[in-house]
Amino acid sequence: MTSPLPDRSAQLASLLRSGETLMWQGSPDPAVRFTPSDVFFVPFSLLWGGFALAWNIAVWASDAPFFFRLFGLPFLAVGFYITIGRFMVTARRKRKTTYAVTTERAVIIDDRSNIRFVELGEVLHETTTQQHGRAVTVLFRHPSDSPLGRLEWEQDPVLKNTLGNTYTSRRPTRFMFAGVTDAQALLIALANAPSAT
Repeated sequence: MTSPLPDRSAQLASLLRSGETLMWQGSPDPAVRFTPSDVFFVPFSLLWGGFALAWNIAVWASDAPFFFRLFGLPFLAVGFYITIGRFMVTARRKRKTTYAVTTERAVIIDDRSNIRFVELGEVLHETTTQQHGRAVTVLFRHPSDSPLGRLEWEQDPVLKNTLGNTYTSRRPTRFMFAGVTDAQALLIALANAPSAT
């Protein structure tokens, strides 16, 4: 059973300025999406996890000293995380992340309830479609910043499946709504929102 999407209506309402209204609210698709870095991470994680599992089974089945048995458990835990756990963590973060478009701003509330926003009148918004047109990613960038390439489009700095999963990036070029399946409603809201020229 999947956990329900967070109800952030009250939190979003409290963020609205005088005269500002909420036009759209949604979340990233929590389904597993592979990134270019997974070309390296998936084979590596399978090798690490497989070796750690085999080694632990062999050691626990032998008459090895107790400390020697415990020594392999951290490697098994790391193997589990990089093979399976990182996808579970990313999916949980996506389910607890909220995106919103108001008449003035694009807002992200992450799984830790941290709030980030950009003023729509100061940024350009560019879209790319994914999953055969079923989802859209929107990049918000300052007009003076150069557009990101396709590889960087797919590398969402907030919700990627790598060990570098972090919320520390605050550059306008890295502010994006990633993998939104409610694409049509989002694009309608952005079409009616201000944008830098």
